[in-house]
Amino acid sequence: MGARKIFIRENLSTQRFIPAQTWTWLHKVIVYLFPPPPFMTRTAFFFAVLSLFATPAMAGDAPVNYIAEMTGMVCAGCKDHVTASFTKLEGVSKVQIAPGDKPGTQKVTVTSTSPSLTKEQAVAALGTSASTYVVHAWKKSEQPVN
Repeated sequence: MGARKIFIRENLSTQRFIPAQTWTWLHKVIVYLFPPPPFMTRTAFFFAVLSLFATPAMAGDAPVNYIAEMTGMVCAGCKDHVTASFTKLEGVSKVQIAPGDKPGTQKVTVTSTSPSLTKEQAVAALGTSASTYVVHAWKKSEQPVN
């Protein structure tokens, strides 16, 4: 009969098994080095300390909106092409296209975790279609992302 194992899924691409004895040993070490406060059980304290080390740093991952004024999108296929192109940019999670302020223009809102997307990167993402879909303006929005 094999040792009891605890299944840990770190992310969708990495899976590994950690023997239960390792958790017991780690629990004893943490509780010995850092005694829990009187209002917590030893197990609750162990998981509280473990969560501090397991939490990834989220600095710099705040989403930012970029507003682009574009022309050349005349049908749903055009909008799908622009959306697919901009989604390939670094950190982009959402692309919204709405009618612009001027006739024939579209307002494109790109939500990204990248703090510095540029107009040049947007034009490069469009590739050979950049002559059809023209990016007239590209600016970082001052309003926070909802």
